[in-house]
Amino acid sequence: MFSYLYHPAIRLMDGAGLKKMREACVSRLPEGEILEIGSGSGAMFTSYIPSMRVSAVEPDPVLRRISIGQAEKAAAEVHVIEGKAEKLPAADHTYDGVLSFLVLCSVQNLHDSISELRRVTRPGGKIVLFEHVRPKGMKGKAAAQAAPLWAACCGGCQLDRPTDDVLLRRKWKHVEKKSFSVFRFMELTMPDDEN
Repeated sequence: MFSYLYHPAIRLMDGAGLKKMREACVSRLPEGEILEIGSGSGAMFTSYIPSMRVSAVEPDPVLRRISIGQAEKAAAEVHVIEGKAEKLPAADHTYDGVLSFLVLCSVQNLHDSISELRRVTRPGGKIVLFEHVRPKGMKGKAAAQAAPLWAACCGGCQLDRPTDDVLLRRKWKHVEKKSFSVFRFMELTMPDDEN
């Protein structure tokens, strides 16, 4: 059910400013080989520029079909492939940039997913993320209480996942982080010498 409601919901949220945030995230990616995890319905595809070659990984078969149709409208070359963030279908150091846009909240294993993002990103490459994270204080407690019902209704999305804290425990060459209420924009640059 979630898969069928996702695309119309994203279109509604675009009108509320989500499209601008998507475009801002894409603008922070380098040119070249790009990986997008959790492409959903392909809403990001029209933001990519022709100098990017995009591999878009989507595990859900319904959303993957929608993404394939959206890929034809992109200015960039976009290939939609089946896969999960926890086990990406790519060799080590394949991508110049990796994008996660409201995806890490719903992966089954956050730590494995982050390890995979790092594995497939080239040394000195960028990982750009826009994610919602566990709120602080009383809002965090409320999110934890609502999390099971929310996850059941919203494709496994975890309202109370501390994604930014987990990411910042890893070694990065450079970190840029901006907060927007419960949302975080992060631009993480891989070390030049290791993964």
